[in-house]
Parts: sequence; C-alpha cells; structure tokens
Amino acid sequence: YHWDLPQILQQQGGWMNPSISDAFAEYTRAVVDTLGDRVSNWMTFNEPQCFVGLGLINGHHAPGYLLPQTDVAKAAHHSMVAHGKAVDILRAKGGSKYTIGYVPTTQAMIPATETPDNIELARKAMFSHTPARELLWTISLFSDPVYLGKYPDDILEIIEKDLPKNWQDDMALISRDLDFFGINLYSGKIIGTDAQGVPCVLPDAPGKPQTALKWNVEDETLRWGTRFMYERYKKPVIVTENGLANSDWVHMDGKVRDPSRIDFTRRYLLGLEKAIDEGVDIAGYFHWSLID
Repeated sequence: YHWDLPQILQQQGGWMNPSISDAFAEYTRAVVDTLGDRVSNWMTFNEPQCFVGLGLINGHHAPGYLLPQTDVAKAAHHSMVAHGKAVDILRAKGGSKYTIGYVPTTQAMIPATETPDNIELARKAMFSHTPARELLWTISLFSDPVYLGKYPDDILEIIEKDLPKNWQDDMALISRDLDFFGINLYSGKIIGTDAQGVPCVLPDAPGKPQTALKWNVEDETLRWGTRFMYERYKKPVIVTENGLANSDWVHMDGKVRDPSRIDFTRRYLLGLEKAIDEGVDIAGYFHWSLID
C-alpha cells in the first residue's frame, strides 16, 4: 500500500475508522488471489508515517488534515491492525513460499565518533521520541508494535489515552512473524554532545552536500541505519528505497551526465558494505531511480 486510498473509504473516515482494517484485508485477498501464483515477495505497507503523519497532521498529503498528533494515534494503530490482517491472509495463501515484510522510513542517526558512548547516543536517538522530532516520525512507534509486539514505553506514555479501546487485544495480530525488515533510508543526522555534554544533533558543517530536495548527503546513512534496525528487530534488512533527487538535464551531446548520482550511490553503498562487514544481515537493496 503506497497511499492510494479509495475516496469512498476516506469519506467513511479513512484510517481514523477502525473498519478500514477489514477493507484492507479484503483488498489484500483480492491482490493475492490475482497475483499470488506469480509473486512470492510481499510488503504490506510503505511508509505508514507518511500517509498517517503527512496526511493527517501537517496536510502535505491527502486528505490534507491538520490534526493534533495525539488524535492520530488511532489511525496509526488501525494501520498496524490492517497490516496484521494482511499478513494472516498472505500466510494462509502462500505459507512458507511467501517472504513477507513491512516498510517504515526514518533518518539514520549517525554517531559523531565511534566510541561506545557515542554509538549508544545515536542508537537512543534513533528510536526515542524527542521534542525536536514529531511523534509520528519516531520509527519505533510504527516498528516496535509490528516486530516486538509492544509500543515503546516513552511513546505509550503520550498516546495510550488516545489509542482505541482494548487496543492491547490487537497486539498479537499486529506482531505476526515477518521474514524481513524493510527500511527506506535517504539521509541522516550526526549525533554528539554540545558544549555542556548534552546529547544533540550536531549542526551541519558549511558546504555540506545536499540533494535537490535539500536532504543531507551522509555517507554513513546505510551503515548505521541498517545496523541499528538489525540489532533491535533481529530480522534480515532490505533497503527498500534509496537514491536522490538531482538537478539533471540532457546535455548538448544528448546524454544525461549525472556524476553526483554516481558519487552519492558509491558513498552510500560503501556504507552498506561496512554494515555487512560488521555482521548486519542485508537481504537486499533497491535504488529508486526516475522510473522505478
């Protein structure tokens, strides 16, 4: 599911309506009945943070709502219930022949230096909610329930009062066993300490490389992003999206010459190679180009 919600379901409340999980189950069954004899690798949701967060909190995506973060806790929960129902249908149809995963997104938190203390600071920043980051962009909100069967404690303190009644009864369904952890990774933040020794995101150095979308180019994004996910969720990791927006045009010789994209890809794949060397089980990498 890549955010293409039928209008009739939105008119019934969309992801705020608990019955949407049944509609998603019906959709899953139709897709599997049609394609299940030819497709063996499945992902239920792509970036739930986007259609919940960008759609319901800041209005950047459809349906363009501007709701308080805590009001959207139900929508986040409903999306994960829908995921669980989809997994059950896929398992019933394909059994062990199907490889099934789930795809959240985040920025990698990268330690400023590779000391044990700094690595731990970056790991904590990766999964903990902080005032500097919107609640729904904390990846553990959408990943801990699915892979660990529980909401992270720091987030549960904020949203428990807003979750659906008897939400605990859904956790076994939400956390059905999966075969891999999919992650969309494009950029990262450097984590260190300020002059007072307080953990913080370090300011960008002057001239920091950026993509056309003004996203920082951080060489170690795939290294630390995949490593922290693998260590926490204990599943093979697939980088399901990576790449960059670039200022491309057709040159006078009729070719598009894109050395920046080549350089970006080499930097990031060298980081991914480091993760593999450090023991991270990398099951795949997808580069998102113009037409993929």
